[in-house]
Amino acid sequence: KKLKEELALKDNNEIQHKYISNEFIDKHPLLKSLIKWYQQNNSDDNNKSNRYSESIKKFSICLYVLGGKQCYEFVCLNMPGSIPALPTVLDLINKSDMTLTEAEFRFNSLQQFQSGFGFCSEDTTGVIPKVEYDSSTNSFIGFTTPIVDGIPLTKHYQADTFDDFKIVYNTNEAASLLNVHMFQSISTKDDPTNFPKPFLLSAYGVDNTFTAIDILRRWMYIFESCLDKGVRIVGFSTGKFYPSYVSLKYASIVNRCG
Repeated sequence: KKLKEELALKDNNEIQHKYISNEFIDKHPLLKSLIKWYQQNNSDDNNKSNRYSESIKKFSICLYVLGGKQCYEFVCLNMPGSIPALPTVLDLINKSDMTLTEAEFRFNSLQQFQSGFGFCSEDTTGVIPKVEYDSSTNSFIGFTTPIVDGIPLTKHYQADTFDDFKIVYNTNEAASLLNVHMFQSISTKDDPTNFPKPFLLSAYGVDNTFTAIDILRRWMYIFESCLDKGVRIVGFSTGKFYPSYVSLKYASIVNRCG
């Protein structure tokens, strides 16, 4: 009798390991959604033309951006059909407003902020120097971006032949610093608890040789460009600032901007 009870208990344990109970699935919403998706796309016809929801598309883009190409391909191999293929995700990124061209300010995207007021910040961070080719702009990125009157030049490093690229590569240094501009919109009076997300306005490689006057000219350019889009910059901030190089003329301009 004892042997029969042990065998019955063993069989029950094996059954529990083979099958997942409904109670267990209900405790794990992600697993439940995944099983439901596989049930809906179980046939061969559905696998050939998967239709992904907007939440899955957004999740896939985040997975690719945060995890990288290898991480995304690993998930695709181990969970086939659960997320869009890599070329599809790259196409979604290219068609979205998330594409960023080096040294280009995305003033047109500021219209999505309803309050019309916000703060801008500028700071640099260290990066590993690396030069890459941007096929969308037919230019090389990763070099130190030239600054003219405080404004970075876009698509500056272009080469039609390999010899042209050799000249560009040998006469310019790869940037070891990344200069980043962020915009933070202010909550509206109607919804003061809703804090808008920060917005990446621009980013480009620098060597940290520009002056305080360059910074002030750049801030004036940002202020006026945002004002043209119906957004007023309330204030600016930066990691480092050298007031000894700033004349009273530019100081008064900054005060008027704020």
